[in-house]
Amino acid sequence: RSGLERRHASRRVFGNAFAPPRKRLGTAQVPLCVFGHMHSRLARGGRRRAMVAAKDGTVHVNAAEVPRHRPSAFGDVDVHFTLVDLDGAAVSDVRGVWLHDDAGVVEERVLWRRGG
Repeated sequence: RSGLERRHASRRVFGNAFAPPRKRLGTAQVPLCVFGHMHSRLARGGRRRAMVAAKDGTVHVNAAEVPRHRPSAFGDVDVHFTLVDLDGAAVSDVRGVWLHDDAGVVEERVLWRRGG
């Protein structure tokens, strides 16, 4: 397929992920949708950052962060994780954290917070 055909195909596939949850599942409320796709290099260069969007009561989290590993201040590597905190069945916040085996959390960034 051509690049244009692939882009349109991906919109058809992923576009439904952002459809209102009640349309997809009747009356069920879906509080969280997590997805992510990573490449070591982006087609146009640069970095891919974790993203969050809230729509119709569902928090959509693209947890991809490129690069997922980075050099640490300790001479080895830090690793990126996306953390989601729940309060009952509702998402309260989403954070991107860089962790080191010995030092623990070395950097934290709030990506989304309920009411914030």
